[in-house]
Amino acid sequence: MLRIQKRYNFGFHETASADSALVHGKIIEFSSYPGSVYSQDDFYKITKAASKIETTVVGTEIQNNNRQLWEKIMKTDQVLLGARVMAANRLASTSKKWYEMFSKSNSGTGNKQWLIINVNSTSIEFGVIEQMPGIVSYDELSNTLLSTGYWVSSSYPSLEQTVYISSNGVFKMSDGDNRPDHPVANVLHAGQQNVTNLNSLIELMRGTELSMIGRSDLLGIKTNTMFRRFSNRLFVEQLTATNRQISAEGTTQLKDDLMTIIMNKLQTSDESDEKLDIDKSFTGILDLKITSAYMNSFIVASGPPFTMDPTVVEPFCWSESPIRHLPHFGHPDKWNFNLESIVWVWN
Repeated sequence: MLRIQKRYNFGFHETASADSALVHGKIIEFSSYPGSVYSQDDFYKITKAASKIETTVVGTEIQNNNRQLWEKIMKTDQVLLGARVMAANRLASTSKKWYEMFSKSNSGTGNKQWLIINVNSTSIEFGVIEQMPGIVSYDELSNTLLSTGYWVSSSYPSLEQTVYISSNGVFKMSDGDNRPDHPVANVLHAGQQNVTNLNSLIELMRGTELSMIGRSDLLGIKTNTMFRRFSNRLFVEQLTATNRQISAEGTTQLKDDLMTIIMNKLQTSDESDEKLDIDKSFTGILDLKITSAYMNSFIVASGPPFTMDPTVVEPFCWSESPIRHLPHFGHPDKWNFNLESIVWVWN
């Protein structure tokens, strides 16, 4: 959960000639870890020197249900993910060029959906790239973004070619990510209609529902990835029913008698406690990063989500958590950190 914010400002040229133009991605800001030369957190904000052109690159894990694709990983002529991402970040000026750079020598070591947003003084360009072993798909979806007003990334691929090759017949294209076993995406789909500015976006991302669903340590349930199936289907059904009731009443507040299910004091069962060291995998939302067009920086919050009212969803606390037995050297005990705007000492 510990992150380091990094900023590269290198005067690289497009070719070996000193007379060639500087690369498009001269300045790259990203969240990362000690000793890593690329993000690993899959978040980059890229700026062309002396211009108002900005590119935001975000990656999200997607599922691969086609076992045969794994045979295409790690051939001798392939380049690992991090090097290809950084090369595309520096050289590409559009989402299509980013795709072309990124897809060369595909290693297949990361099944991800990449969102590329290019912003200049007059327009916004949006492209979606999906990577699987042996395949990289791309689609320019600026018109889709402008018409819908939003895009939700999830653990399911969105592009037709990726869906076809990765699903192995498990689900149809029309299924999308609006599913009962996909609660995070469902909350985002429902909540985006209330987002009009950065503050309302933060309210959605730090709201009661997303804070609760994004914290498997609260529920004591087994999950595989942040956006995959929840084994406690009863809880998901209760939450869905609650959402319908909230929508019908035209209010965003949960009833008092429902708040008890989202308190950090919620205890796991004796059976679950016995299995903590055996088969339980706790995952979830680990931080928050928000940026906007023409915003020279980005806003971050470290740690799992919690609500502004700590009596609803409390901040994550190692000493009170069912995963307190896991190594967490150097971590603070309580992750009650506020939002921070990244400001650099030098430009």
